[in-house]
Amino acid sequence: MASLDPDNWKPCWYCRHFGYYAERAGLVRCEHPVYPMNRSQPETGCCSWEREPGVDDDGWRPVGFVSQQEAQAALWASTHRRDASDAQSA
Repeated sequence: MASLDPDNWKPCWYCRHFGYYAERAGLVRCEHPVYPMNRSQPETGCCSWEREPGVDDDGWRPVGFVSQQEAQAALWASTHRRDASDAQSA
């Protein structure tokens, strides 16, 4: 199980078993030979995480990745923007 503390998260894309990020599904393909192939919540990593040397030097994220916090913030902003525009037009 991944850590609940964001400071200790080890994202899947920094792991030696990282295969690819399936953007539409929000899953990561894990190439670990023993564990399940698809992982949800890739930003938290898992207990079989192994650092891939050099891959985390630049602090990158997969193209199209949106964290749960970013998705919730975007949803909140779009909902409130719509409410504000409805109030102005009324």
